Amino acid sequence: MTAEELRGLLESYRELQPQDPERLYINRLIEESRRRACIDTDKSKKLHNFIILWFIAKWPPKKQPICRTLHISSNCKDFENTIVKAVDRLLTISESL
Repeated sequence: MTAEELRGLLESYRELQPQDPERLYINRLIEESRRRACIDTDKSKKLHNFIILWFIAKWPPKKQPICRTLHISSNCKDFENTIVKAVDRLLTISESL
């Protein structure tokens, strides 16, 4: 799986049915991300929380509140870089599942 494919899955998460294989895969990946974030660095925790708030939470994401909560820049370039780093982290985790 590529980073683009994983990002596409994350972006479609809210529309997937609870028993869809793609959603179950993302759930498993997020659970492993949460487990690792608990024992890893603060940066890993921030990236995990970013994924949850931007892609997984039930309400539509709003950039400013997420940036304030996680203390990250809302500058478009910085925000996109955070998305890329967070997806890359999940991609690395997915290789071990």
